[in-house]
Amino acid sequence: MIWTLDTEFCITSYNEHFRENTEQHMGLLLAKGDDFVSLMRNKLAEGKDGPTTAKYSSARKGIPQQFEAELKNKYGRSLWVETFLNPIITDGKVTEISCIGYGITDRKESQLKLMQSLGEKEVLLQEVHHRVKNNLRSSVVSFRYKVRTLAMMNVYWNCCAIAVIAYAACRSFMKVCIRRRTSALLILRTTLMASAVT
Repeated sequence: MIWTLDTEFCITSYNEHFRENTEQHMGLLLAKGDDFVSLMRNKLAEGKDGPTTAKYSSARKGIPQQFEAELKNKYGRSLWVETFLNPIITDGKVTEISCIGYGITDRKESQLKLMQSLGEKEVLLQEVHHRVKNNLRSSVVSFRYKVRTLAMMNVYWNCCAIAVIAYAACRSFMKVCIRRRTSALLILRTTLMASAVT
């Protein structure tokens, strides 16, 4: 779409594509001399006082502009337009603004779907991360429990080994004691029998 505006934002010229699109999609019958910015303000999704209006004012000051704007068509559906505003300067003064607009609704809808999909994937990734973290945490706890259990079993087996060694030592000691006691008793018995005989 191509159209031009004077310094008061009134339409000075336009192509057929501009006329058809504004009539079909926006429900506006624009003609030369109409205040384009005032008429389009009501169609901006951002509201009448959004930043889009300021772009036209900047173009009127001689600063080229490029921006994307969301419009609401006559059915309330979003339409996206990428607009280029180029000031036409004559004798050092802005006399007109040349405007070119491209319909980018399909591209914007694809971007929004992509962003939504990306958001869903981020949520899924966070859920996977959370589950992995929880599983890892439970594995670490289980591992610590097993290590603790193994350490306790090791202490138990060490204690058992010490007890067995102690038992064996006691048994050996008792055998020695029993042998000595038996020897002492035999000596005593022999002595007693010898005294009884005499």
